[in-house]
Amino acid sequence: MPAFDLAELDQQISVLLRAFSRPTDFLSTLKALFERYGLPSHRTGISVKGVTEPAYHVSELVLRQIEIALLPLIGENQGVVLRLADALWKDRYYEVRLLGAYLVGKAPLEPSSAIVAFLKRSIIATDELDMQVLLLTRGSGRLRREESSYWLVTLEEWLHRPQEIDTIIGLRSLLSIVEDKSFENIPPVFRMMSPFLLDVSREQESVLQLLIAALAKRTPIETAYYLQEVIPFFENERSLSLVRSCLEHFEGADQLLVRDSLRLKMAAGKKDEDD
Repeated sequence: MPAFDLAELDQQISVLLRAFSRPTDFLSTLKALFERYGLPSHRTGISVKGVTEPAYHVSELVLRQIEIALLPLIGENQGVVLRLADALWKDRYYEVRLLGAYLVGKAPLEPSSAIVAFLKRSIIATDELDMQVLLLTRGSGRLRREESSYWLVTLEEWLHRPQEIDTIIGLRSLLSIVEDKSFENIPPVFRMMSPFLLDVSREQESVLQLLIAALAKRTPIETAYYLQEVIPFFENERSLSLVRSCLEHFEGADQLLVRDSLRLKMAAGKKDEDD
């Protein structure tokens, strides 16, 4: 990153803040700032969990200074915040979209339904799984902290809708919850994912795999016991294969518990075939 002093950066951020209510001007000013403080020689992209996104490679310090400066302006005007967030999220550069997701996660919750609608609309328009999870993780920040019950009810409604896109969004939202270490109410995640894990579809397989891996990392003992309880009720081979592929995320007794549960289920299935 080019050398800079904080006083100069603060001056340029002040210019940026004056365009807060004008999304087009804000975006162009922000991109010019990122051009100034990024690394041109590395402009090829940044890897987001294996997916390469166009990026300026701006330092965390610059991004954090901008976020801190924006907080007082977010205030109570949800409409202005969401319009600006929409313009930023539609840009192709990683840091710009990151800031857009940050704004959604800090936006006022009056009404909360507007935040939910923004998230769903933006996720549907985004192809990359990891960017969807990033938006859900950052963009539902206040919902998770201040209206967690409402957020969980919303996810359950998505999961019970017949449209596959709603189901996928719901499962990816569960993944964002598990990856948020400050969110402690994990048991509903197990309950909500169960119907899909019992009868895994091809479309849901990848996100369920990520979800189990995240749960194994977050709460390995509880996840192993949960799998021990649900494995006997698996309805297709894809469910078994999915859990087998996640064994590497468990260690010691937890891995042994899941492995034995899989073995017993497979033995029971073979006995039924023989009978």
